[in-house]
Amino acid sequence: MLALNNLITFVALLINLVLGLGIYLKDKKSVINRIFSSIVFCIIIWIFSIYMYRISDNVRNAFFWVKISNGITGFIPSLFLAFSLVFPQKRQEFPNSLKAILVIIPIILLILGFLNLIAKNVVLVDHEYSPIPGILYLGFIIYFVTFFIIAFKNLFISYRYSQGIERLQIKYLFVGTLITTLISIASNLVFPLFGITVLTDIGPSATIIMVVFTAYAIFKHHLFDIKTIATELLVGLVTITLLVDLILTESISIRLFKTGIFIAFVYLGISLIQSVLKEIKRREEMEVMALKLQRAYEDLKQLDKTKTEFLSMASHQLRTPLSAIKGYVSMILEGSYGKLPEKAKQKLKNVFISNERLIDIINDLLDISKAELGKMELNKKSLQIEDLITSVYEEMKIRAEEKHLQFILEKPPVPLPKIEVDELKIRQVISNVVDNALKYTQEGKIEIKVNRTDSIIQVSVADTGAGLTPEEIKAVFGGFARGSAGIDFFIEGTGLGLYVAKKYLELHKGKIWAESEGKGKGSTFYIELPINPVDNGTK
Repeated sequence: MLALNNLITFVALLINLVLGLGIYLKDKKSVINRIFSSIVFCIIIWIFSIYMYRISDNVRNAFFWVKISNGITGFIPSLFLAFSLVFPQKRQEFPNSLKAILVIIPIILLILGFLNLIAKNVVLVDHEYSPIPGILYLGFIIYFVTFFIIAFKNLFISYRYSQGIERLQIKYLFVGTLITTLISIASNLVFPLFGITVLTDIGPSATIIMVVFTAYAIFKHHLFDIKTIATELLVGLVTITLLVDLILTESISIRLFKTGIFIAFVYLGISLIQSVLKEIKRREEMEVMALKLQRAYEDLKQLDKTKTEFLSMASHQLRTPLSAIKGYVSMILEGSYGKLPEKAKQKLKNVFISNERLIDIINDLLDISKAELGKMELNKKSLQIEDLITSVYEEMKIRAEEKHLQFILEKPPVPLPKIEVDELKIRQVISNVVDNALKYTQEGKIEIKVNRTDSIIQVSVADTGAGLTPEEIKAVFGGFARGSAGIDFFIEGTGLGLYVAKKYLELHKGKIWAESEGKGKGSTFYIELPINPVDNGTK
């Protein structure tokens, strides 16, 4: 039984050593790592002192190691309380008064322990050493329990207000340390108060629970981020243990068998370390790449904003002289400055038309920049969408007749509900789509349909015109993009009409898209607007 206890103690000491060294070596400057590794090192000294107390050959030596055990464990509650204040990330600086309390109390307890006030003495009962509690032993337990309660309360609060991987780290660390603490306090502090000392070996063994939970959080959820060091230390320590066991083996046949095990473990250990290194390297590369992508995205956003602001400024600067040109040319054409020769009059009409086209382009650019900067204002009012579409249809009807096209408007038999929209902008959306259909359709028909689907009003404009390729369907709503047929039928277009329509519909929580079977097979453009019921007194 004693040999088994010694083995368990050795295993507990070894794995605590691996954990403590791994956490400390990962980041010596980290407050969190230093405090937690200090807790683990205190636990190691505590385990070692219990082992030495158990194998002591006289009462005097046993009592000395009891004092060491009590003294070193006095630092653990203070360190754990400090840890709870900074983990998972440093939330606050320690006030000097708190620092003093966390340092002075354990030192005082250490001194009181050596003055025989925590443990009075040790007696030998049935070949087992049993400590005799001193007059301050109960106070020592109260200090221990109080500090741990506060620490666990702090961790629980951190758990409640955390999320993601950080929440999981706190969870496993909390559960592991809580179980270990409860078992250790019961077996090594509370039971000895009632003379029960046979369970003191359970405390060191219980630290394995804390190590297991912490190790799981390290490997599964990157707690302390020490996976590489922990793996190397663990492999190294097990390798040394196997080597010592191999050297001490006397039987040749068993030694050969253990040699095979040793070689196999060394091979597997190296493979494990390499695997961990590759995983960490891959994760680091992904993190670096994600960071670069994030920075590139932010740079692109800033460039896009700068571009939009430049367009807005340039458009404003251009619109003023263009408006002036329009006014003067109009006055000249009206004869305000005298009669013009017919030849000059025709040329000025061309100037006026081109100037109007430039003003339309500038207005589109201004609207786009306002929408992208979030400065576009909607002047919404209640309207019947069929009336607006009928108005556009009547305006465009003459052009359709000039091209000998069938121009059809199909409205639902039952009036659609009124919707809240900016009439001018939705008119422009529908006008842009119908105008494109007229430009790119040389023969056949154009059919406009209006219907309702659940809470959506859908307008479709189908033509038998030039059609679109899949690539063109993706591009036409991007701005400054047109179908290839535009070069043949309407060379002066800018490709902004559908982009402006898309922006306007996005402001109305609507959408627009196109479908086509290919070149020469016509196109259908769909416009959707959500129905927003209007208060007409009878909601």
